[in-house]
Parts: sequence; structure tokens; C-alpha cells
Amino acid sequence: MVSVRKALKSFEEVVIHQHVHECIEKSTDPSDGKKKLRDLLIVLERYVE
Repeated sequence: MVSVRKALKSFEEVVIHQHVHECIEKSTDPSDGKKKLRDLLIVLERYVE
């Protein structure tokens, strides 16, 4: 069970990292970037619970 949790946590970190780089950094519209940042913060809130 512990190894499954570690693998899932590792996967979650990769997804978050990719989201930041692909969606937020490359956003050309400031309002779109803000929306994507809010979406990321929602995900992070769930991640730390």
C-alpha cells in the first residue's frame, strides 16, 4: 500500500509540474493565465488535504 501511495504522489507531482509549465507559463492571455492559476490552486488544496 505504501508503494502505491508513493507512486501516486510521484505521478501527481509530475502532473502539477507539467500543468504549470504547459498551461500557465505559456498562456498568452492574462485573464486565461489567472483562471489556470486558480484551477491549479484548487488542485493543490486537494493535494495537501
